[in-house]
Amino acid sequence: MKLTKLRSAAFVGLGGLLIGLVMLVVNLVSSWSSERAFQQELAALRAAGEPTSLDELAQESVPSEGNGTVLIERLGSRMAEFEDALYEVDKQFIGAPPLPGGRLAAIHVEEYRELLRDFGDLRVGIDELCAAEHWIPSRASITAGMSAEGRDASAQRLYQVRTVLRFVTCEVQVLRADGKLDEAITQVLQLLKLTNRYEAEPGSSARLVCGVIRTTAARIIGDILADGRVAETTHDEIEKSLAMVEGVDHIRPAYTSERVLEIHRQEILVQQGLPPVIRWFGSGSVRREGMSTLRVFDAYIKLADQPWYMANAQLQPGQLLEEGIENSILAQMALTNLNMLARMRASELATLRCCRILNELKRSEHHAPMPITSLQRLNLPSECTTDPYSGQPLIAVSTNEGWRIYSVGQNQLDDQGQYKEDVGINLVD
Repeated sequence: MKLTKLRSAAFVGLGGLLIGLVMLVVNLVSSWSSERAFQQELAALRAAGEPTSLDELAQESVPSEGNGTVLIERLGSRMAEFEDALYEVDKQFIGAPPLPGGRLAAIHVEEYRELLRDFGDLRVGIDELCAAEHWIPSRASITAGMSAEGRDASAQRLYQVRTVLRFVTCEVQVLRADGKLDEAITQVLQLLKLTNRYEAEPGSSARLVCGVIRTTAARIIGDILADGRVAETTHDEIEKSLAMVEGVDHIRPAYTSERVLEIHRQEILVQQGLPPVIRWFGSGSVRREGMSTLRVFDAYIKLADQPWYMANAQLQPGQLLEEGIENSILAQMALTNLNMLARMRASELATLRCCRILNELKRSEHHAPMPITSLQRLNLPSECTTDPYSGQPLIAVSTNEGWRIYSVGQNQLDDQGQYKEDVGINLVD
């Protein structure tokens, strides 16, 4: 009886061992297959000339001359002091009703005037920053972005760029109060130069901040143009600067650099500091998630040249996006991130185009004997008057408060220029 029990236990143990060995082999084969498919995907990207590593996004040796990343770091402490001082000024006016056209009360403007006098040296530094020839982050700074300490450093650079926007906003309030509209617009156009450089910083956060700054700059220009007449050369500079920003492919490089960072994250997840043999056991599921994530990036990059309304219709599961993509956590995270980038680019394009239209309308008021009743009569390319959300002409309405120019926004409905639904210039709060 005892011998029978021992035999049964041996058979059970042997069976369990065999099952374990079979599962181990299946796991190893699955991991090997997933790893091979992932590496083949990376090889295909490299063959197409696409970057796949951090080394291709940055340089080990970063030049200090004319490099925005170095210049903005030098301004860090002074920018922090300005932010503290600005907070002390603004908290005195919390709850004050806003004035038309984004203006502030005279007493608030005078506080800004005093503040700017105290930070005249910061203006010199911002001039140098905006004139920087390039923005070259080091490989170490990009790699550090994967750690908590690195994310803090990256966020610090982001806050500093935001501080430049806040500084210029203060200047614009003072210059508008003094009637120096041309000078105010010149300061705002500096922001566009800065975004063209800062956008070279890898990652979606930098791209989103650039989009916010550009849309804000376009709306500020719209407010300034509504104040009164500016010089013909200022109209020319506005059109030149906005056309330059719109004409550059901003979204594809953002998608590409974010894909490189995602590939790097995949490597971190697979390795995790484990020995190579043990690493094989857990790499299969990570690589399968990685493949799904790369498919998401492929879909968005293919549609980078298309307007929002056309791209959005194709970015649905079962079309360019694979079925079952909702089952991949990493792919869903990438999808959310890329969606934000796509929406920001559409909003940015719509606002820039509205500003270009307003600029030409205000210019025409000084030259045309009859008011312009059709956007087609403006001296602008046809695509500049096209709504990226609908493919239809942007909407321009003359009101008692001035021109209201807007896009229908994501819901693709004309909400009569309501701020929360439509996108544009001089919207209804």
